Amino acid sequence: MINILFTNFCVLVTLLYVSGLLSKKYVVGRSPSLLVKVNAGLLFGVYGIILMFYSYPIAPLFFADLRHLAIVVIACYMGWLPSLIAGILIAAGRMLLFGLTHSSVMVGASMLLTGILCGLISRMKADKLMKMMVMNVAAMLIILALLLINLKDHDSLAGIFTTQFIISVLGTFVIYALAEYINASNMLFLQMKKNAETDYLTSLNNLRQFEQLLSERFLEVNHHGEKLGLLLIDIDHFKK
Repeated sequence: MINILFTNFCVLVTLLYVSGLLSKKYVVGRSPSLLVKVNAGLLFGVYGIILMFYSYPIAPLFFADLRHLAIVVIACYMGWLPSLIAGILIAAGRMLLFGLTHSSVMVGASMLLTGILCGLISRMKADKLMKMMVMNVAAMLIILALLLINLKDHDSLAGIFTTQFIISVLGTFVIYALAEYINASNMLFLQMKKNAETDYLTSLNNLRQFEQLLSERFLEVNHHGEKLGLLLIDIDHFKK
């Protein structure tokens, strides 16, 4: 179990790292566009589907995974719409990949409900770690309801749920720490990029950035057979 669980966490960390690379120009706290939200929801929905293939054994004939954490993290950092999209995609993926059985429909419905609940909790006024913990508890309660419905041996229910809950909480701490690190790194990257490209006093493009943009425009007009005009303006008392 330890080896498979370690692999599960490695997959989760890798997926978050890839997300950090893809979101290099985006910093949490700025209002994202609708397109960014939709793409984020689709991306983390795919992550949830991937995590389904890395389930770990908790008891004989019982396996669990961390797919709900994909919904938790995107709901916390991006809001209700990406959470709903991720929930729908994971639910659809569960039913398409494993067939329209009674079990698949139940699990798919639980993922959709998780997406809705996490989206609602994302509107709560609290710090990100608190939101993620509340979302995780909500998701685990849905999983508990599934266990009560489908698990005939209720004597082993407490041990199975407790084990899964502890693993899920540890996973929440891991993704929170990594997501905060990625966000801080992106903020530092954007600040350094801005400092390298703009003038400190005016926040306009500096000479280096001007030359780069001018070269890009030259390439564009040459490619399209167009003309380029350059306007030079001398402004008195510009700093004022």
